[in-house]
Amino acid sequence: MLNCGPRNRFTCEGLLVHNSGNVIRFREDFERIYFDGLDALDAGEKLDKAIRKEPEEESKAKACPSCGYKPFTRRCMACGHERQSVALVEAQAGEMREVVMLGGKRMGDDRAHVWAQAATYARAHSAPAKQQGRASNIYRDITGQWPPRGWHVDSTPGVEITRPVLNKIRANNIAWSKSRQKVAA
Repeated sequence: MLNCGPRNRFTCEGLLVHNSGNVIRFREDFERIYFDGLDALDAGEKLDKAIRKEPEEESKAKACPSCGYKPFTRRCMACGHERQSVALVEAQAGEMREVVMLGGKRMGDDRAHVWAQAATYARAHSAPAKQQGRASNIYRDITGQWPPRGWHVDSTPGVEITRPVLNKIRANNIAWSKSRQKVAA
């Protein structure tokens, strides 16, 4: 292995001696030291706890696509070529929006969308005098905070209510009904 003492700073250039497959076996550690360097030495207790497996015979050492140096894994030790992972997601220009999540379920595109759903539900299921209060309570049950004062049921357009919001409203209605039954009993 390399002598990496604090008094002996070096750069890993030049001849690399490969004895009994240790460079392949300790490849991850070697690459980290080779490309990132060392700030300080440690006793190696963390590394000694992990069991290092011998390289499998089936996985042959691949050559660098740029210069042909072997072994090549993540970055080439000869030319510095780095393997780029293939992205399965296409990036498109857009605009970030807050998505309201509750219990891992998507409630709406943003808080205004949740408010529009609450207002739509309140208009359909409440008396006109109680619609603002009902929509506000539905919004608070979903988001955990009261809607802004400028949001009114009358000025909010109707939207389709998503399944998670409708399920949350129904669950709250059932809980409220059961609590009323307990009080009456």
